[in-house]
Amino acid sequence: MTKEELLAYLSEGTDEATKTKLNEIFANEAVASRTISLRQQRELDAINSERQQLADALDGLDPQGNPKGYRAWYNKNFPEIQRIQDRVRKYEEKYGTLEAPIVANPANPLPPGKQWTEEDIQREIDKRFLERQAPNITDVLITTGELVQRHMFAGRKSVIPFKELEKKMTEAQKAGQPMTLVQAYEEWDKPERDKEAKLAEDKRVEARVTEELQKRGSTGNGFPGGADMSVGPMSRHSDSDQFDSNALKQDLLNTYISGKAPN
Repeated sequence: MTKEELLAYLSEGTDEATKTKLNEIFANEAVASRTISLRQQRELDAINSERQQLADALDGLDPQGNPKGYRAWYNKNFPEIQRIQDRVRKYEEKYGTLEAPIVANPANPLPPGKQWTEEDIQREIDKRFLERQAPNITDVLITTGELVQRHMFAGRKSVIPFKELEKKMTEAQKAGQPMTLVQAYEEWDKPERDKEAKLAEDKRVEARVTEELQKRGSTGNGFPGGADMSVGPMSRHSDSDQFDSNALKQDLLNTYISGKAPN
């Protein structure tokens, strides 16, 4: 603020006598200089006060002594800032910056972190397929073929429900008990195997009973072979009417199961 501006500011609203007196005072250079300095200092103090208030709001402490403003935000988000900065650093180590990108080396088209061409990407896909996926696919095909053969040789008439087996495997995986395709098939086929095993055991037992009856000379009608089948007095009143051939078979079966030799 100039001397004239300050004089006009002080004279505003005063009478002529006061204005004249002020003009006389400001005619003294020392007074005018000091007055202007005081006015400037006042304005400077006001600016410094506003600046301090802004600094306190952005970087000061609350009544409890905790940071506030941008300092509080920075303290809260500092770990995330570090993580992002670390990712940026690693990215630039691999690919460079926009101003200085890292160009792939033609002698080594697939070094880590380099720029890949479309052919490079396709070559890497083919390589990973052959190394990781192809062996798994081959194993699945071989296992599936063996299961189909096993199913046919066992005389099964039903179709293998591979979707049901896949569902069993998925559920087992979710339960933390992984299951192979063979294990899923065996679990699905178990009722059929149990049924066949029971039929085979029944046939074996029946054959053994028949063999024992033959050893004892049974003719199949419940009487010993070579016995006189003519009607006699005993046939009317004896206990022969109570003879049960099925009971005899059961007795032979019990003997066979117990392992004791027949009498």
